[in-house]
Amino acid sequence: MQFEGVFPDEQIVYALRRQLSWTHIKTLMFIPEPLKRDFYIEMCKLERWSSRQLQEREQRRENIEAQNRPLRDFFLIYVSESDKTYPLK
Repeated sequence: MQFEGVFPDEQIVYALRRQLSWTHIKTLMFIPEPLKRDFYIEMCKLERWSSRQLQEREQRRENIEAQNRPLRDFFLIYVSESDKTYPLK
């Protein structure tokens, strides 16, 4: 996967680089779906996930999808592990 194909806008990369480590960005590059990648970017920023936490959560999501379980199972697991609540819009 080409870096330019995932992050075509240099300004986005500069903004991400100020908030996330290079290891975060490398991990995010291999998430092919833009919506999922954007979700993880936001969660890394909001929750201040380490690159290891990002990798663990992405692996958990992949495992849930491989079992053909609904993606909502991933979110329910995440919410049950989190002590934070977010308002629904």
